[in-house]
Parts: sequence; C-alpha cells; structure tokens
Amino acid sequence: MSAVLFAGGAASILAYIDTAVGVATFLMSERLPATVENIRSFFKREKRDPPPNFSPDEAQGLVALLIIDPDLLKDLSERVRKAIEAYRYCLRKAVRPQENDACDRRAERDICDTLNRIKSRNKGNLPTDILNNQWHSFGCVDV
Repeated sequence: MSAVLFAGGAASILAYIDTAVGVATFLMSERLPATVENIRSFFKREKRDPPPNFSPDEAQGLVALLIIDPDLLKDLSERVRKAIEAYRYCLRKAVRPQENDACDRRAERDICDTLNRIKSRNKGNLPTDILNNQWHSFGCVDV
C-alpha cells in the first residue's frame, strides 16, 4: 500500500473515532439519546464539519459506534494518532524500498489492531462503511 493511500485511510479512521468521541461527549452532556437526529444537531450546534465522505446515512453508523465507552474511544483514537506519527517517522528514515515495506506492514498491523478492538466492543461489527472499507483495504483479519 502506498504511503499516500495509507495516510488517507488512517486519517479517515482517526476522523471517525474523533467524531464519535465528540458526539458521545455532546450527547452525554446534554443527556440526549443517541439518535441520528441528535447526531446531526451535534454538527450544527458545534459548528463542526463531519468527517470526509460523511453522509447523513453515516450518522447511523456513529450511533452504533457510541456503544463503545467514550473514554475507550479516546484511547483508541490516541493509538491511531500514534500509529500515524510512527508511520510518518518510519517513512522519513527509510532509505530502501524494503524499509518502506516494513513501515507499511507495521502501520497496517497497528490500524488493524485498533479496528479489531472497535469490532470486539461493538458486537463484532464495524459500524460504518468507511471503517469497513479500511478493514478490507488494510487486509485486516479477525483476531
């Protein structure tokens, strides 16, 4: 997988996790149920743009993602952020193609680990099309 494709995929995963944390915090502070309409109101009220490629139907996926504890989502978000930083550092230091390949494999492992954790805490499912696409793109397998 190319560095550009990986960075874009990792960034979209991070955007979804960060959005879910923000939505969960908003819903809990307002004592609102996790509905698609309340998630839409989060974006309006917070004047925040949805993640890239986000459609109104994706809001339903965020409802499913909110099954996961918000603090755990923050931890998973931090893991993804660190994986991206480590990947970028690795690519900067890589000189040979084999070193770039090793960077890709390590980053893929870290992203798949995080997606597996989300699946295991969400009834065995990834709740959005984008997360499912990333699962397949990175060649993840259930552990």
